[in-house]
Amino acid sequence: MKALHSQDEMYTRTDETLADIIAYGQPNLGMQPFGQAYGGTLSPSDIDSIVTFMRYTWDDARCSRPEPR
Repeated sequence: MKALHSQDEMYTRTDETLADIIAYGQPNLGMQPFGQAYGGTLSPSDIDSIVTFMRYTWDDARCSRPEPR
């Protein structure tokens, strides 16, 4: 699996999927769960904030760019 911040992952995953990955973790890939319900320390609103940060800093598709002339 590619890193979450890679373009292929950001463009193909929904916000809900990204939040689930953060909350549940990916134990088979060495990523522990971060959601409070699964033993981590992050609340659902913390996870939502992280997903928003990821989208608006890593995802070029959400940034408006002027069309080339």
